Amino acid sequence: MKNLTYKSKKIVLLSLLICVFMFGGCDQDLNQKLQTNISEFCTSYFIGETQNYYVEVFGGEREKPYELNGISEEKVTYSIVSITPKSSNTQADEIEYCVELNGKTYEGAFDESPFDGTLAADFCTSLKEDDTIFVYIKLRDNTEVAKMTCLSNIFLIEYSTALSNIATNSVNEILSATENLSLGFECYVQVINKMPMLEKYFWCVNIVINNGKILTYIIDTETGEILAKNL
Repeated sequence: MKNLTYKSKKIVLLSLLICVFMFGGCDQDLNQKLQTNISEFCTSYFIGETQNYYVEVFGGEREKPYELNGISEEKVTYSIVSITPKSSNTQADEIEYCVELNGKTYEGAFDESPFDGTLAADFCTSLKEDDTIFVYIKLRDNTEVAKMTCLSNIFLIEYSTALSNIATNSVNEILSATENLSLGFECYVQVINKMPMLEKYFWCVNIVINNGKILTYIIDTETGEILAKNL
């Protein structure tokens, strides 16, 4: 009886070890695929404010063409200036911007987002966290200026770590959604903040599967904790 119990314990322990190695391997494989199939990530994120606008400037790399189809394409550098009017009366086609980046200027007009009312434009250059940035917002004869402050340099969790945390803590649900990684997918990692500007910022990770399904995770930029998800 003692021998049977001993053998039973050995079998249980061996089974547990096999499970640990199997799931550990899944975590590593999933993390590698998430990092490889990333179609957008942000490396520099700045905020500012004027009397009438909340202002964001951010950049990194993203795929070109930019299509949410589950296929990660070759990446290019991008940089976005985005404003959120404090008043709902603002017309997008009336506002122009001028970004002064380390003394060099980039000018243009905004496009309006159909989703959240923000106005944004890609001014096509690379950003660094130690850049000096001013954003001038022009509406008819009025110009407002925001001095931008970098926030990404104080994030304790980088975008790659956020992906690793998802791979570790959500492996089963991602394997299920991708049919054990047999379906193609791509990842989009962005910084989000609910307007008006809050002191708290988050990573938003969208995993787009080529069958049309999207998994969304909100990650704390200080702890790496998964705060919310939409599966």
